[in-house]
Amino acid sequence: RPLALALSVLRDGQRARTVEASLLHEGTTLARCTALFLRADPGSVPPSEAPAAPAAGPEAGRPIPEHVRAWSPFFTGVDTRVIEGELQQPGPAAVWLSLRRPLVAGEENSPLVQAVSAADLASGISAVVDLRAWSFINADLTMTLWRRPEGSWILVRAETNPGDLGRGSALGALSDLWGPFGSCALNLIFERAARG
Repeated sequence: RPLALALSVLRDGQRARTVEASLLHEGTTLARCTALFLRADPGSVPPSEAPAAPAAGPEAGRPIPEHVRAWSPFFTGVDTRVIEGELQQPGPAAVWLSLRRPLVAGEENSPLVQAVSAADLASGISAVVDLRAWSFINADLTMTLWRRPEGSWILVRAETNPGDLGRGSALGALSDLWGPFGSCALNLIFERAARG
């Protein structure tokens, strides 16, 4: 069904601007994104060492087995190359991700689209539960970018931490082929999978 887009500036300052974008269907908000845009000033860059590119690129990673794609919806339409960890075993992981199809039909995925998509999978690549016995949702996604991502491959180094009362969080470091550019955090809600 048709969706409407609503944009509003929540705060407009000299150094920072906060913008909200919402997707609406018949007046009901389906999704909301708040973005903080910071002033860009090349003359105000503090001295620091240039970040190093990741030691292993996507070509060095292992593709996930097809049977994992069959039981996990996380990896549908995403080229996945595992660098560290095992997606079939609970624990931290480092994985290169790249969307294999357009997010919007007829449009090429931008590096930012690739980054947001990869960040959203941080909890899936570092799951602490058997995905056949448990389900969980990302209740939200927060990203902090200190530079614009480049290219179509995004490396996510992620770790999931379960808490009490069926809650948890996933934290991830984001890199592209040229080095680190951001981080992500997700709040999670866990549930036992329904048995069919």
